[in-house]
Amino acid sequence: MEMGNPEQDGPPTLYDWAGGEKALTELTEAFYREVLKDDLLEPMFRGMSSDHPRRVAHWLGEVFGGPTTYTAERGGYSTMLGMHLGKAITEPQRRRWISLLQDAADEVGLPADPEFRAAFTGYLEWGTRIALANSQPGAEPVKHAPVPHWGWGVHRLHALNRADHAYVTRRVIRLPNRVIMTGRRVFHVMLFRFALGLARFR
Repeated sequence: MEMGNPEQDGPPTLYDWAGGEKALTELTEAFYREVLKDDLLEPMFRGMSSDHPRRVAHWLGEVFGGPTTYTAERGGYSTMLGMHLGKAITEPQRRRWISLLQDAADEVGLPADPEFRAAFTGYLEWGTRIALANSQPGAEPVKHAPVPHWGWGVHRLHALNRADHAYVTRRVIRLPNRVIMTGRRVFHVMLFRFALGLARFR
């Protein structure tokens, strides 16, 4: 799978980490194959255009820090908004959409590290909840806005480059799973200490 340049300054974008346009296109193609077999989602997507998966791949790519292809070719946020207006999406449909897309991510081999999957799933949750709200009868969404840009979030590991991140992950898997709980946060103690030590030497 094509990956981002590990020598670049700063952390890679989610787009690069995922594998770029090729990986996201494979993701959406695998996803929509299953959507058209699904009893909850098929009625919503019946009759979709053959290039719909590619368009969604471009949207995800732009959101995750890649090229602005969706905006250039489709018009950006307002076009995506228009795809959901009046659809009256239900909560079961929203959850099924996320579930099938996560299954597709596994099928096509998107990175499985916890940081990427947390960021990926975070966007899916946020985006689908916005889409559900905007799709309801009488909704009055913001009509014009920029395409959202989704990043890694606040993780200490993201101070590391990709090579160091992979090294940390491989090493920590072999360490005892010592964790401490503080409210809703769970810290893998050995991972945090090791990552912090690497960051100090960069």
